[in-house]
Amino acid sequence: MRRSSWSLVAALVLAACSSDFGSQYETTRYNLSQDIESGSLSGEPLAMAYLKRGYTLQLDNHYDRALADYDRAVAAAPHLRLRRLYRAASQPAASLAK
Repeated sequence: MRRSSWSLVAALVLAACSSDFGSQYETTRYNLSQDIESGSLSGEPLAMAYLKRGYTLQLDNHYDRALADYDRAVAAAPHLRLRRLYRAASQPAASLAK
C-alpha cells in the first residue's frame, strides 16, 4: 500500500473509533432494562439489576443516570449494603463531570 492509502486507512479507523456506535455495555444495559421493565423482578433481584445497569452507566460516564439507578436499587432492597459502595464510587466522578 502506498503511504496515502495507509493514511486513509488510519483516518477511517480513527473515525470508526470516535463515532458513536454505542458502548461495549449497551447490550448488557439493554438486557437489564428488559428484565427491570418486565415486572418479573422484585426485591433483591430487582436491586441487583439496577446496580448492574447503574454500573454500566457509570463506566460509560453517565453519572447522573447511574446514580438514579443506584437510588432505585436502594428503594427496591434497602437492606442491600453493596449499593453504598457503588454510590460512593460514582459520587466523586459525578462531581468532576460537572
